[in-house]
Amino acid sequence: MIPDTTHVGTNDVQTWRAVPAENNPSGDELGAWAVVAGDGEEADVYLDVTAEYPQRVAEFVAGAVRNEAGRQRFTGAAADIAAELALQRHTCQQTPAAGHPYLPDTVRLALLTQQLGEVAGLAATGGAFSTEEIKRLYEQLVQVGAATIGWMEALLGREQADINGGVYDDPPF
Repeated sequence: MIPDTTHVGTNDVQTWRAVPAENNPSGDELGAWAVVAGDGEEADVYLDVTAEYPQRVAEFVAGAVRNEAGRQRFTGAAADIAAELALQRHTCQQTPAAGHPYLPDTVRLALLTQQLGEVAGLAATGGAFSTEEIKRLYEQLVQVGAATIGWMEALLGREQADINGGVYDDPPF
């Protein structure tokens, strides 16, 4: 199989690793090496590495894939939180995520604690999660993230208000 960028997300990122190739059973640093992904006996992705220092190159490639997958996941999660913030602002919801600078911190804390309690309730089941449970947990974590970012924005807004002599301006982003 010839891998493409979709393989970064379809295999568990932790399974990408550098391994000695079949013709290098002793794992000689300068012998043949490969990058593999997948957790079964047969790798889902297998790339032979031909280089002056094949082990270093294989380790670099496997690490780069893990880093890129982490970046993609972070970007996706941040985009989901940003979309939730935008939705709440668009619908004028009075939630901790709406970024209103004058919602008391005690109210924000109570609402955020309630949301964290819902996350704890979902996560407390233990064991493996069904796809539907993972979706609910993720959605609830997006709500927690939006509430946290909204609170942070409100704090920046208050700081901005103090700088401008008590006049509230939108946060600087």
